[in-house]
Amino acid sequence: MLSRLQGVNPNLTTASDGFFLNLSWVLLHLCTPFMTIEGGINPRLKNVDPGYCVIPTRKRRREGSDEESVDEETYRGQLIDFSQETKITLDRSEGGSSPSTVSPVLPIKFVTHCFFLTHKCILLGITQTIHLFNDLLRAYSRVRRMNVLGGPVRLLQSQILGIKAHATHPQLLELCLTFYTATSIWLVELVKQDRQELFPLPQQTPALLQNIPECLVENLADFAMFLKHSGLDTLDNSTDEQKHLITFCTVFIGNSQLLHNPHLRAKLTQLLSLMIPQEEDETRQTIQPSVEIKKLLFESHPIACGHLVESLLTIFIDIEHTGDSMEFEDKFQYRIPMYDILEFLWSLPAYKPSIIKLSQQVESGQMSSITPVFLRFINMMINDAIVQLDEGLQNLKTIKEIQDLKDSNEWERLTGEEKKQNDEKLDEASMYASNRNLLSMKTVHTLEIITNDITKPFVTMTMVDRMAAMLNYFLKELVGPESKEFIVKNREKYNFDPRELVSGIITVYINLSEEPEFCQAIPRDGRSFSMDLFDMALNVLRRLGKSREYVGLERMREKVKQYHEKQIIEEEILDDAPEEFIDPIMLTVMTDPVILPSSGITVDRSTIVRHLLSEQFDPFNREPLTVDMLIPNNELKQRINEWKQQPQKGGVN
Repeated sequence: MLSRLQGVNPNLTTASDGFFLNLSWVLLHLCTPFMTIEGGINPRLKNVDPGYCVIPTRKRRREGSDEESVDEETYRGQLIDFSQETKITLDRSEGGSSPSTVSPVLPIKFVTHCFFLTHKCILLGITQTIHLFNDLLRAYSRVRRMNVLGGPVRLLQSQILGIKAHATHPQLLELCLTFYTATSIWLVELVKQDRQELFPLPQQTPALLQNIPECLVENLADFAMFLKHSGLDTLDNSTDEQKHLITFCTVFIGNSQLLHNPHLRAKLTQLLSLMIPQEEDETRQTIQPSVEIKKLLFESHPIACGHLVESLLTIFIDIEHTGDSMEFEDKFQYRIPMYDILEFLWSLPAYKPSIIKLSQQVESGQMSSITPVFLRFINMMINDAIVQLDEGLQNLKTIKEIQDLKDSNEWERLTGEEKKQNDEKLDEASMYASNRNLLSMKTVHTLEIITNDITKPFVTMTMVDRMAAMLNYFLKELVGPESKEFIVKNREKYNFDPRELVSGIITVYINLSEEPEFCQAIPRDGRSFSMDLFDMALNVLRRLGKSREYVGLERMREKVKQYHEKQIIEEEILDDAPEEFIDPIMLTVMTDPVILPSSGITVDRSTIVRHLLSEQFDPFNREPLTVDMLIPNNELKQRINEWKQQPQKGGVN
């Protein structure tokens, strides 16, 4: 088509965004007969042939493709070459599944042509327009932060409004939603094939799925993010579409065999978050029925009830292990909807049992080569909380310093360039503080609601010390002497609510306080712990009028005090421990020494298991290592126990 247009206008090299938007309209209308889903799967949709994606064009053949010869009939009517596109399954060169034997059904049917041509057109038109729209919004935000007025602002505004007028046309959005829903149904059918039930999912990647281009899912993910960021409610009145999209997300989000790209799987959480009640839904009585409909949609979805939670926790973990350096902005846009979805599912009686069941796998999976998904999820939450709150507080400190500078006489003595630099530094710190504080609040709130019913996984030998150290550090920063450094003006602008944060942290303390292992771990934290810390926290609770939290924390404080006094005596006794009894990483006396098979070094089991939650290799030589490969050093363990029981040690347990 473009070559014919170039015959009329030799200077034309690319088609415009407007051209592709108009073409998308036409193709979406042509797809309507086979993408409607009234009453179930449209039988015409089954005529879309996945083998179409393996056919190279004549041009590709002439350019020296090394693929074997293809019958001329195969090329007849071939319009789009998907053979070189990135596939949704693992690339075979990276150790993926064996080459697919799927061949196209000839002659190629109109339904197949139309389906794939529409996806290619959307990729070049609507998806690219969405990317342009997002780029313009970011540029507009930067210009506004720089207080630039006049031409640049007006130009950006006109471009944004122009694109929005075309890209958010209600009929176009409805057509796109219907088409993407049909695509999701078709992909799920490729996974299910002839089996009666969709779950359990096949262990091997289905052959029909191996050549499907990634752009089919990417179009859907980008569309969902566009709806989310634009505040559009296109999905709200489409219950049938939502049901099929929930099935699609449940199948693909947590399975790297079916959808290899972890970033793409994480982007699909934006789609899921569109289908749960939003905060404004809960406060506006006029649309309360919509909230109940959304809850009923998830509670009555048998596939999601059984498998969505595990899929969500799996992608929560996988996105941290991509091997790429992930920008915070990417992590932020992934994590926030994940926490929102998890909180929503936790509130539904139909989903809480599946979360509790996953948590119960932690004890039984301690010696397994596969670390339980719930334990790895907890580890990631703790990592999130530590990093995000720490960075958020550091940026608040920067904001306070500049605010204090502006309020002092020193500000007037600065040069214009110095004032500009400080303003830019303030804008940057404001943006970082806002995002990181929001994510840390979400993390603490998720810990708060989960520990209300689930405590055992948090007090395993692997997690208990990290959990206690994290909470101690947060409490010290927020109620200790340095807390004054975070008192900034307009703190709501930076998503910083210290009262809510302190209340959430103390609630987690109280939820775990019935577990003796947790109370013992609190004074073992040498970085942040002190008994004065809890006295300061109790004073804060008294001022805030939090009587329930006050009583719970005071009761826990008494338990911790007893363990702390006992620990002081034990530490004095164990100070002269032989060097071979000392863990080489934590520098503490080992209680359960194990030998690492490749390096031969002995460490405490709790130390190495905690390391393996994040990285599956020997920390001394980076050889592959799993929990079941650890070799108990029973002889050393016996000598440590005998040494502890010596009379001069007082029988230390």
